[in-house]
Amino acid sequence: SLIDASRNRLIWGSEGDSDPGSLSSLALSLSRDLAKQMGAASARHYDLLRNMTPDPPMAASPDYIAVQSTSRRGDYPALLTATERLVKAFPNDALAHAWRLHALAFAASDRPPASTERAAFEAEEALLNRLDPGNPWSGMWRAGFAFEGGDLEAAVEIATRLLAHDDLEPALRSSLLGVRAQIYSRQEKYDAALHDIQEAVSLDPLNAEIYGFSTVVLSDAGRYEEALQTIKRAI
Repeated sequence: SLIDASRNRLIWGSEGDSDPGSLSSLALSLSRDLAKQMGAASARHYDLLRNMTPDPPMAASPDYIAVQSTSRRGDYPALLTATERLVKAFPNDALAHAWRLHALAFAASDRPPASTERAAFEAEEALLNRLDPGNPWSGMWRAGFAFEGGDLEAAVEIATRLLAHDDLEPALRSSLLGVRAQIYSRQEKYDAALHDIQEAVSLDPLNAEIYGFSTVVLSDAGRYEEALQTIKRAI
């Protein structure tokens, strides 16, 4: 995870540390499947990577299964290896490259901008953006890197730009709102932070990560009793 070491907080969580999916994303996935069966066109959408549905060949591949397994375990060295195999097997699949970018982002998250890890991330980011120029995932990590580097204005700008997209599923929008709330909180803009957190919870009320974000914001705002109650809800 991307961590603000100075304040010991999560800024961007793993795609695989919690139970896969959310009720809102599951409902939307089922509605899209039904639309396909009825021959209706489905609008382009983006979700948390763990909620995205790959094409059948990739879904059935051992490489994709290994990516899912290592991500759920939080085994990021193994995820690097698994995603490298995945993009070799599916070089033209944007979702494969999104997973590869995800793994490289964790490797680069505590490294300086001139590091080989950051260069590998940027090379993969360019590949993903060429395959899918509208994807939100590279921007998500860019917001995290900006936060990590102390450029809070840039982090807010990136997150706000992503949230303006109308092709985000509720779980992804909720997670982005949680991230922006933490940035606002770091800027001591507590009203804006709390507003984002409330919307994030309403979009994905079963996501424990969102309650973690909420706890941070409430604590920063001095609302310790509410923060304690939020922790209890997350457990």
